[in-house]
This record gives sequence, C-alpha cells and structure tokens, in this order.
Amino acid sequence: MNETLANGEGSSPDAPHIVCADDDGDIRQMLEFSLESEGYEVTTCADGAKCWDCLLEMATPDLIVLDVMMPGHGGFELLGKIRESERLADVPVIILTSRTREEDVVTGFDSGANHYVEKPFSPRGLAARIRTVLE
Repeated sequence: MNETLANGEGSSPDAPHIVCADDDGDIRQMLEFSLESEGYEVTTCADGAKCWDCLLEMATPDLIVLDVMMPGHGGFELLGKIRESERLADVPVIILTSRTREEDVVTGFDSGANHYVEKPFSPRGLAARIRTVLE
C-alpha cells in the first residue's frame, strides 16, 4: 500500500494533479512516468481504500484514474463514494480496467465515469483522453 507523490521534471507547481489508483505496481509506474512526462503532478495509490484516504486528506485533484478490481474498495465502489462526496463529486474520473464486458462499461458510465479505458492501453492514448477531459 504505497502512496507516492511524484512531482516530475515536466510538472510545475500549477500543473494539474492526477490521482491514479491501481493494485498493479507496473501499471502505477507506467502511469506515473507517462503522466509526469506530460507535465502532470501524479499521486499513485495501490488500492481503493488507500486512494479514498488520500482523496480525503489532500487538496481536490484535477482528475482521478481508477482501476476497477482492487483490494480495499473496488473502482466502482470508490467511484460511487467520489460522486457522493460534495467536494469530489465534480472531479473527472477515468476508469482503467481489464474488465471489457459491455455490462462493465455500462456500469462504469452509470456510476459516473467520464471515460472508460480498457487494458491493455496506450499511455499516449490515455494522456490524450486526459487532456480532452481537462480542457
């Protein structure tokens, strides 16, 4: 359950802040590296419960990327809590998951996701979606 706050060389103090929650350490590293290289400030969390704790303690992020299948709180459960939170309800959320069934995609959007990205994914494609959401 490591939480990493990374301020990459490409990010500035006013860079958009993205929180990424995924239980796969390789995915977290890839997200951190690729998003930092795009100039974002990145916080990574290894599970849904830790992500929720971080979201409650930190300043409101600009965007959240959530895996669906995580220990603690799953992504859909965490998304529901985010949408019920007065402070976090309007923060854009991108679901990043290996769950590709149509019913999972529908559940994601019905739960309040702004985008649904299936694994395996392209870091450049995800960065493009993030730019679009943050514009």
